[in-house]
Amino acid sequence: MLPTLDSDVRSALRSLHHPITLFGEDPSDRRQRLQTLLDSGLSLPADNTVTASPSSSDDEEFFTPGPDDLYVARTIIADSSLLKAKQRIAEQRRQYLTVNPTDNLLLRRSYYADLKSKLQLQGSQMVSNRFTSAVKFSPDDKLIAAASWDGGCYLFDSETLELHDEFKGLHSDKVSAVDWMPSGGMIATGGGDGRVVLTTLSAPVEPAAAKAPSTATSTTIFPSVSDSSPPGRITSLQFHPSSPLLASASYDLTWRLFDVTKMTQLYYQEGHSKELTSLRIHPDGSLLASAGLDAIARIWDLRTGRSIATLQNNGHIKAIHAMDWRPNGYQLITGGSDNNLKVWDLRRSDSAATETLVAHSKVITGIKVAPNDKYMVTCGYDGYLNVMSCDNFVTLKRFKNVDKLMCCDVSGDSEKVIGGGWDRALKLWSC
Repeated sequence: MLPTLDSDVRSALRSLHHPITLFGEDPSDRRQRLQTLLDSGLSLPADNTVTASPSSSDDEEFFTPGPDDLYVARTIIADSSLLKAKQRIAEQRRQYLTVNPTDNLLLRRSYYADLKSKLQLQGSQMVSNRFTSAVKFSPDDKLIAAASWDGGCYLFDSETLELHDEFKGLHSDKVSAVDWMPSGGMIATGGGDGRVVLTTLSAPVEPAAAKAPSTATSTTIFPSVSDSSPPGRITSLQFHPSSPLLASASYDLTWRLFDVTKMTQLYYQEGHSKELTSLRIHPDGSLLASAGLDAIARIWDLRTGRSIATLQNNGHIKAIHAMDWRPNGYQLITGGSDNNLKVWDLRRSDSAATETLVAHSKVITGIKVAPNDKYMVTCGYDGYLNVMSCDNFVTLKRFKNVDKLMCCDVSGDSEKVIGGGWDRALKLWSC
């Protein structure tokens, strides 16, 4: 029997006269090395016993009791997500029954032709003296939040790219994630210092007030003062579309769920063997997809906390760095260090990727599907921002940046595209 505990794995390797650890080897790698040795024909000595854990029963279900607030949050998520799913399916059924497929195809071809001819670079604005690591349109599309490796976050007018406000010193290390609350009154940022910071705008955000002094307040929601363990780098953030919840992914191998009204952590989830780099919440709000350096994407049901799918069949061979859901509700797009995009269809029982797209020549760092579900944009370290059809995933247009791109986003009306990267600038493309 292959040992599970790391101490037993080390003991077994010692009994086989092999090094108990190698440079850079973690417990999962060590256990895999032992498995390879046993598969090659070696056998453990008879006196090598494995310490049995008292809680290692195969039929035992492990769980950690959660707070009452988590039960309330899951109830809200269930109610809102079921309603959204019902509306989405009803609309898809209506289109199937009433829209002529040929007419729909011609309309979409016309849309793609217009998109190719009209989508152009409209402007570029320097953000800070460090790399631009994350960008996000506000819910009303009036402002753009741009996070920087200088530890700050900056707000720009989405029409003129004029600086609206700046929040310097939010983090003591690089900011790597930013998102807007659906109401638009709050911005969440996460950084290399392991902190999740909420910046509340005290008044409605209006570009005309660009010259007014900032009265925003910032609060660290994670880690709390009582947390003794060092937090890992925050790599991804997203607000829930229907409830005051914020999800974060981290280098500590977990993703977490926070209640932003009570400023408390409701839940944290393990499940990946290496650092997490990205998470995205389903458009209905029912599911959460997480991915990381282990090259595996997992789907979690936010209503129960269960892992319902592991996406690795015909999947990535290197780390995943970006992902996004399609508004159709059943497809997930992922991209990473293997320079490929993978399209996953959750309706398949084998959890296998249905499409493999060679989209970039270097690491893919950003993916965003347009809200109208007609196109998506991707960016990478090759400096290209690709605009791709959601019908057949053909590249419609490519924009070359002067340096590596780290992030991208699409406006709510699907008319504008933004990107940022190593040139420290914010780029705006619009139709």
